[in-house]
Amino acid sequence: QNVVGNSPLISKSWANETLLQPVHEFDIVVVVDFEATCDEGASSKISQQTQEIIEFPWVVIDLKGPEGAVILDMQQRYVRPTVNKQLTSFCEGLTGIKQADVDKASPLEVVLSEFQRYLTHFSSQRKTYALLTDGEWDIKVMLQGEALRKGIQLPDYFRRFFDLRNIFSKFRGMQRLNLKRMLTASKLE
Repeated sequence: QNVVGNSPLISKSWANETLLQPVHEFDIVVVVDFEATCDEGASSKISQQTQEIIEFPWVVIDLKGPEGAVILDMQQRYVRPTVNKQLTSFCEGLTGIKQADVDKASPLEVVLSEFQRYLTHFSSQRKTYALLTDGEWDIKVMLQGEALRKGIQLPDYFRRFFDLRNIFSKFRGMQRLNLKRMLTASKLE
């Protein structure tokens, strides 16, 4: 069984909880947005049950900067799929990720360990942090599903995260929108 980092680990039956406290109570927000193997058509071998993360990017935002929130860092890791090793042309076109990118990448458990080591920096500085995603799909479905299938235990911080769609919906008193529609509603696009 694979273990990621030295943080508290979660059993296969752990429940998710979207964070409800105000995001500004944290020092750092780490935004994650995965890409996964995909295909189109009814005859596709790739489904929700077999998709694999192929890109693991993150953006670190300091919420306590002297002049407000500021981006501290941006990282990107490609992830080598181990089940459906060959990307479809549909997937390459949709994500912009090429076969050569994932062929030379590390598998998910290695990338998760790198992410864990990266986050340890903030803990050592006594900074509080939380993850933020655009919707729950990336963590609740993609990451947790793949981790379960591959026997990878995830650190506890993947259990509690902010869902930008929920935050925006509550703040604006609107239905849940995707990122493009949130930007349009905010007149930012």
